[in-house]
Amino acid sequence: MIDKIHIAVTGASGRMGQLIIQQILEFPYATLTGAKVSCTSPFEGEGLRKLFPNASEELLFTSNASDAFKKAQVIIDFTSPEALQTHLEIAQQKGIGLVIGTTGLTKEQFQVLEKASVNIPILYAANFSLGINLLQEMVKEASKRLGADFDIEILEMHHRHKQDAPSGTGLSLAKAAAEGRDLNLQEKAIYDRTRVRQARRENDIGFAILRGGSVMGDHSVIFASDEEIVEFSHRALTREIFAKGALKAALWLANQRPGYYKFADILT
Repeated sequence: MIDKIHIAVTGASGRMGQLIIQQILEFPYATLTGAKVSCTSPFEGEGLRKLFPNASEELLFTSNASDAFKKAQVIIDFTSPEALQTHLEIAQQKGIGLVIGTTGLTKEQFQVLEKASVNIPILYAANFSLGINLLQEMVKEASKRLGADFDIEILEMHHRHKQDAPSGTGLSLAKAAAEGRDLNLQEKAIYDRTRVRQARRENDIGFAILRGGSVMGDHSVIFASDEEIVEFSHRALTREIFAKGALKAALWLANQRPGYYKFADILT
């Protein structure tokens, strides 16, 4: 008999949190042991059955992270950079693995995650879609093979409520393109051409960022030369792909040693 992996979810009453919980409840080899919400959530203290009829009768939404995590082997975190800091501290104290889909992290916050990964297994991904993660590998290889004769542009569109720009996924695709040419993305990224009044320089990586409607995530990487254009695109049709990917990551991470992992590690 296969032991079930015990998973806690943060941001449990949010859009992504609810999708992830539903995936866990429907998966035979995982069990939900905690559902963390913010102290301002209207679901604080309520039973999970209020949203999930197939949830355990004993499970409650709680704003107490220690209570939510006490039985977990892995935490799935789709919250905010501020909330993640608290969750990371508790995960280290309890020796719990951490799957992170929270975006908008600073360079310093990534350094904190890497330092913490000495003690616990941590998997960070800007996007948990299988397609996006394969696309990153393709973009890296294309950037390398096409070379500097092909200009690089990143085009992305998300729903009107998304706050961070560029998105974590847009940045990850740009990073893949930069790595393909051994470039430093910080030096080559152009986020706002209204401030840079000059012609495009060789190996600049430009961003065009759109926000509107209920778009879940459209991303394109464009390689343009004087003779031809090569374009890689991905469109998310349902948010369930991210929830399924996060669960896949949690199941995998539960059996890993402390370290800093990427979604691509699951695919190898």
